[in-house]
Formats: sequence, C-alpha cells, structure tokens
Amino acid sequence: MAKEREWWIRPKDLTPYPTDSLDPGPDDSTADEQVCYHESGDLHAEDVVAEMEVLPEVRSTTEEVTIEDIQVGDPDLNTPEEIERRRRRIWRRRHLLIGKGNAFPQAARGVVCDSDVGNAKPIAQRVRKVAPLFRETLSDLIKGLLGAKIISVSTSPWASPIVVIIK
Repeated sequence: MAKEREWWIRPKDLTPYPTDSLDPGPDDSTADEQVCYHESGDLHAEDVVAEMEVLPEVRSTTEEVTIEDIQVGDPDLNTPEEIERRRRRIWRRRHLLIGKGNAFPQAARGVVCDSDVGNAKPIAQRVRKVAPLFRETLSDLIKGLLGAKIISVSTSPWASPIVVIIK
C-alpha cells in the first residue's frame, strides 16, 4: 500500500505543496512558524486530547443588563424623553440581549446544515496554538458563545479546531 503524502500550505498564497518537494519538512526544528501543517492519516479526537488547549475558568463573561445600561441617543441632540422612550423600546426586546456589553449576534434557531460527504473520511487537524496574549479574550468569547447557545461543544469526527485571525 502506498504511503499517503503529507501537504502543507504557505500562508501568503495558500497554494498546497507536497512536503517531499520542499525543505525544511514539518519535522525539522527550523520549520516556519507561520506554516500550517496537515498530516494525513486516520486521527481521532482521542488521539489529540493531550495537545488540546484547556479554557481557564473565568468569571461570568457578561453581567446582567439593566435599563440604565442601555446607551441611546445623544444628550446634546435628544431630549431626555426621547432617550427614555428609546430605552424602553429596546428594553421590551431585552430577551434578544445576551448580557452587558455584548456584541454577539442572535443565534440562528432551527437551521440544519447537512453536507453529503459520501464515503469520505474525516480529516483530523492538529489543535492550533493560541498566543498567551489572546487566551483569556478567546476564552471569554467562547464561553459567551457557549452560554448564549450560539455554538455548542462538538465531539464529531468532522469537527475542526478554531483558527484565530488577528485583524
């Protein structure tokens, strides 16, 4: 049986290249930090559990919202009555708010995403490293999304690790 080829991607042009045609390879200590390696083969979540990043326990990511927290209008342009009327209008729809200071979108309910993959095998990918600078922020974001039920924990063999993109 022929050995499956390993591929890696250069981040600038995202063109895949076979690793046997490039040097250094993914196992070399001189490997480029900005290169994402994908190793072929059968790999399952149980195999990478030691490499997974554990989210630290943090306090609740959002505080309870009160009507006084809602900032609408401009006190220089709007009367106090207009501002209060807008606050009450938003307050009537407070079930759409996740928490104080949130910027999360409303969760889609009842949406089913189904892709027919035929007989294809799931592709396991390594867990990506997250810079220590972003771990707490990422943890807060993930816990907020989990708490709002926008995302859920997956044990699917088709699940992939998150990718942090700094903008």
